[in-house]
Amino acid sequence: MYQYFIAWHEIYHMLFDQDLKDSPHKVNFDMELNERHADYFAAKLLLGNVYDFFFSLDDENFIDKVIRCMDVYKAPYKAILIQLYQDSIKFNSKDLSKLILSDFDNPPND
Repeated sequence: MYQYFIAWHEIYHMLFDQDLKDSPHKVNFDMELNERHADYFAAKLLLGNVYDFFFSLDDENFIDKVIRCMDVYKAPYKAILIQLYQDSIKFNSKDLSKLILSDFDNPPND
């Protein structure tokens, strides 16, 4: 389902990740800053106007709205949050920014 997202994520590493200059076959599973940059790169290439779609949804629950965005855009949870966060900063939506920051590193309950 997320094959394009993963592919663009890895393309970011191939093009921009300084850690790969010496070892092009290094595999890194932690979410360091470069991993988040790669996620943002992939999200920007694949996602449309998530911000407007998010606010067009009738749901009141933040997580439910994010899950609906995931379904429509066929993108991972973190990619949706990254895109929403960037747009919330751009449009000065402080309430949304706070929601995203408070939820970003929390593992799902179920």
